[in-house]
Amino acid sequence: MALDKAAIGREGTVITYVIDASEVRAFADAIGDPSPVYRDPAAALAAGHPAIPAPPTFATCRRGSDDVRDDLDPDCRVDDDCGRNEVCDGGECVPDDPDPPMCAEVEVGAECRADRDCGDGRCDRGMEDGYCTVDFEDGECCPEGSRNLDTAWGNICLDSCNRDSDCRDEDGYECLDLEDGAICWTCHTSVNVIPVGGPCEDDEDCLGGEDPIDSAWCITEADDDRFPGGYCTIQGGLWCCPEGSESFDVGGEDNRLLVCLDYCDRQSDCRDGYDCQEVGDNSVCWLQAEDG
Repeated sequence: MALDKAAIGREGTVITYVIDASEVRAFADAIGDPSPVYRDPAAALAAGHPAIPAPPTFATCRRGSDDVRDDLDPDCRVDDDCGRNEVCDGGECVPDDPDPPMCAEVEVGAECRADRDCGDGRCDRGMEDGYCTVDFEDGECCPEGSRNLDTAWGNICLDSCNRDSDCRDEDGYECLDLEDGAICWTCHTSVNVIPVGGPCEDDEDCLGGEDPIDSAWCITEADDDRFPGGYCTIQGGLWCCPEGSESFDVGGEDNRLLVCLDYCDRQSDCRDGYDCQEVGDNSVCWLQAEDG
């Protein structure tokens, strides 16, 4: 058989397995080698071997067994031979992360009144009848049946869905189809009583009546003198802004800040100190433009 020169210089997998002395003796008999080194421990020791050695060609008789054949013809030799998120370990492709992160035990999207109702997660009481969720950190995972979404509230796990019936429809939740997947979502029933764009001195002036929304927020004039008389809004109003308002990112490139801003048709719709400005397809009452 001709020598496969392509194999020259290629490193193979190191193979280690235990050889029984009776196998060595049988092999020596088969090849007609009468040397006592392959049969007598004393002769082997006298010849400089710590124990009975195997003849040089003995390894060829082991190629037929499954375990040795697997070693001689491994699934991989380098990481590139393996699939995505796998590495080559001893000729076998194994997961790159042998100890995947443990997902929090949370029924994401379940009704709740307090964090204790959500296992390892937390209760978002700003959602209708509460909403169990869990914060998503790099290297972690969302519980089964949920997916992470980067929102104005942070990266959190939300209940996945295919249709409205997958959600808590009795509480008004619907399957909201987003660009990268669908989630169960609803707008808080108190959202429409938030006076977006109205004057305020503290957050209590902006709360939603008897069942307040945690994210209702007063941008006070004391904190920022660009807001004369204060400005009521909802921080993080990603999909749920009161009727007559819409969510906009006012934080800039390096500081994402989604808030609800009130619509306007003309300057007279806005309070003194605020301008009716075009933003996208709509106009909203917002900060007056600086001179110059």
